[in-house]
Amino acid sequence: MNLKKLSLGLVALVGFGLMVTLNAFTNDTAAILKYRYNGTNAAGTTTLANWTDVSSQPNPLGCDGEGIPCLVEFRDDQYADMAAFIAAHNTPALIASSPYVTAEKDEQ
Repeated sequence: MNLKKLSLGLVALVGFGLMVTLNAFTNDTAAILKYRYNGTNAAGTTTLANWTDVSSQPNPLGCDGEGIPCLVEFRDDQYADMAAFIAAHNTPALIASSPYVTAEKDEQ
């Protein structure tokens, strides 16, 4: 009988340890950052001044069409800000093909 209690206690302890360990490596506090492109052609997507932080807007407007990136979204544990994103995606083609582009607009 004591062996069964000891076995159940060890199973519970190992399960609790796994739960604590796995939760320690998840980041539930990461913020979603959103930036809208204000330019009119793909060439300007690598210029930081052409992007506006719209993180506080639940559904940013002005991104309806296709052709050039309009909205990028990423977590702050992936990229600290848009400057870091552009540094990692330093050509218009890399930005356009990024999985973080969530909306496009028509080139004008």
